[in-house]
Amino acid sequence: MTYSVDKFQAEVIGRGGPALSNLWKVTLPSLGVYDTKSIDLICRSTGTPGRNINQTELTIGMSRKQIANGYGITPIPMTFLVLNDPYILEYFEVWQNLCINQQTYEVGYYSEYTFPVKIDILKKGLAFPLYKKDFNVPLPTAIKNRLPTIGPINFAQGQIDLNILTDDKIVYQYELIEAYPSAFTGMSLTNDPNSNLLELNVEFSYRDWRSAALSEKGENIFGEIVDNLTGGLFDKLGF
Repeated sequence: MTYSVDKFQAEVIGRGGPALSNLWKVTLPSLGVYDTKSIDLICRSTGTPGRNINQTELTIGMSRKQIANGYGITPIPMTFLVLNDPYILEYFEVWQNLCINQQTYEVGYYSEYTFPVKIDILKKGLAFPLYKKDFNVPLPTAIKNRLPTIGPINFAQGQIDLNILTDDKIVYQYELIEAYPSAFTGMSLTNDPNSNLLELNVEFSYRDWRSAALSEKGENIFGEIVDNLTGGLFDKLGF
């Protein structure tokens, strides 16, 4: 069965366009003094969880069928950029230390080293000019150059530049349930002057995962503009 190009374009546009593999974010748990907002930013790659249905053969007389009898999940890898401070390395060492204390070799309580980890698939926010106008400020240049920029008004340049900017939307969210870093590999070091950036590869184990679609169907550009301008006021009022 074939479809026309127009039908294909209408389907893609009607569903918000194609998803991109480079629009995503991860959310890791905060551990003590370690705020993970900066760690989430330097996560360079990851994947989404999968689930394999285990099967067994059921035979009744001459009839045979494969029936489900369980499921299996696989660990999730993540790669982090290592910066010129020990923050990222200390974070995962502290987390693994909750699993097995590297000083006393005592095994920690499961509930104390497992946390939820989220992987979000994003849709790019909107950004376009709404209004722009030049105006003349009759002041000497030395004074105008010292004037500040307040919101959309640039006094130094004599411009009003009002743009619509919306945040990236979460299209789909995966949550790893009771996750912890079961392994991180040693980093390869070399004296090659053309070597690549230093990266840390971490593997997460977890008990299970769940997913949810967070963007509402039928979302349109005008709804996003109104929500951005009102700051979600209507939602707070219950409209």
